[in-house]
Amino acid sequence: MIKLVQRRLWWGVFFLGIILLIYMFRVESEPGALPLFLVLGSLVGLLLSYKR
Repeated sequence: MIKLVQRRLWWGVFFLGIILLIYMFRVESEPGALPLFLVLGSLVGLLLSYKR
């Protein structure tokens, strides 16, 4: 049960990072560090949660 909630949170953070990345590309013409770290961090968290 906890793994399911954890994976859903990681997926939520991943999609939030993707949305912010797209927004910053359109508005500011550069991605910025925060959305990139959200995407990369959530991918690492997802990989670790699937590996356990």
